Amino acid sequence: MRYERYNNERALAYAAFLREFEWDYYYTVTFRHYRKDHLAAIRDVAALLLPDPDIDRCFIVAEGNKGVGCHLHGLVYYGFLELMPSPCILWRHLFHKFGRAQVQRITSARDVTNYCSKYVVKDLNQCYYDFLGDSWG
Repeated sequence: MRYERYNNERALAYAAFLREFEWDYYYTVTFRHYRKDHLAAIRDVAALLLPDPDIDRCFIVAEGNKGVGCHLHGLVYYGFLELMPSPCILWRHLFHKFGRAQVQRITSARDVTNYCSKYVVKDLNQCYYDFLGDSWG
């Protein structure tokens, strides 16, 4: 129980940190093909998102699938409403490149950051995450 409580406290700390920032979309990517390397999966999704000059900030966390492989959860912030694509456009990019995807506009930052941060501490031996972009300060 003590280990679980520590993880919950750690997840809440990550959630509090992520809530300090604005976010536009929450996304999930499930890969069409098995991905064993969690860091490579994060790198590949970041490579798709970050060349977009309109994205200011991105958080990505890899969650191991039951059995093998991984899928990703993330948050993205564009900075300017005029530059933000629709969820359908972002979904289309993720879907065509990787496979199953879900993109949702964020309505409650607290719920989304709590949800994403729990994956940072869910399995400390298999969790990989990254903070990407220039506007973290």
